[in-house]
Amino acid sequence: MAKPKNSTMAVVIIVVAVIVIAVVAITLFYLNADLVKTRTMVQIEKNGKEVAEITDAEFKYKLANLMMQFEQAYEISDQTQRLNFWLTPYEGVTQLEQIKNFALEQMKFEKVEYLKAIEAGTRLSNQEKDDLKATYDSIEKQFKDNNQDIDDYLIASFGISFKMYKEISERSKIASKFSTLQISQINASDDEIKNYYDENIDRYFSVNVRHILLLTTDDAGAALDEEAIEEKKEIAQTILEKINTGESMDELVDEYSEDPGAQYNFGYYDVEKGAGYAPEFEEWALNSQPDDTGIVETDFGFHVMKTYKVTNYDDIKLAVKRDLQTSRYSETITAWVEEYYIEVFDAVYDSINPLE
Repeated sequence: MAKPKNSTMAVVIIVVAVIVIAVVAITLFYLNADLVKTRTMVQIEKNGKEVAEITDAEFKYKLANLMMQFEQAYEISDQTQRLNFWLTPYEGVTQLEQIKNFALEQMKFEKVEYLKAIEAGTRLSNQEKDDLKATYDSIEKQFKDNNQDIDDYLIASFGISFKMYKEISERSKIASKFSTLQISQINASDDEIKNYYDENIDRYFSVNVRHILLLTTDDAGAALDEEAIEEKKEIAQTILEKINTGESMDELVDEYSEDPGAQYNFGYYDVEKGAGYAPEFEEWALNSQPDDTGIVETDFGFHVMKTYKVTNYDDIKLAVKRDLQTSRYSETITAWVEEYYIEVFDAVYDSINPLE
């Protein structure tokens, strides 16, 4: 049973509100004689001195990657679907404006994090530099082997040159190295970790189940007639009896399941609260224990169920600790951002339309 797809993008919650100051001035310049003309979109100052900027080219690259992730997740395959998705309003704001705002806020955090990393003396080791160079060389070779120009591709697809791509990658690597160290140094006691788990139990609690789906709808999604539905119900009961007498679930899934996803996941699902499963399916799973079996009826049909594993605190304690440390690190970044004067040039920001 594949999760039903939501027609609107989930609203991304940003960890901090940043004051955006609108101005009219636009500055045009060339970045290090690069192939791409860039404009300053965000200027970052500290103690009255400019310390960093976000260019429109950097922003377009970030935005394009984020949009691509959503389009892949929602299986958007053509331009009509793409336009409908991004231009659909959600709570009065289009999906496009939401993702643009998220990209902008994320880039502010990333720039400040990078500044703090440099301030702390974080640098890449020779090995890390060699690894990056090997990656760049490999990418460039792939394009050459296909008689393509990597700059042409990057400029057309993301609005950046290969030189800019390497600069962005190196900054990202430095910031990541810095954040990994910072997070690992944040103390979290056992009591704090357990409290964080209890406060976010819905986020962590999951149940691994397996099901065999017998559909009660036709290919067009219309309900089958009563006789056909009753026949499916009887088959489901027969399958349940076979499971309870120890017959191979693998063979039963292969023989009976009408779940399109079964060919990929063999009927296994990790069920979490509010993850988008049919309500009856979710309720049964989250209230089950290992080796429980049963039949659940949903709008999809009859699900012959078996529970394999229920997560507990000890299983994921380390993951919870990491999340707690990361949450506290996010609070630290929020405080760092407040140290800077961040000016957004709205004219540049507003002019960026990745759908054109």
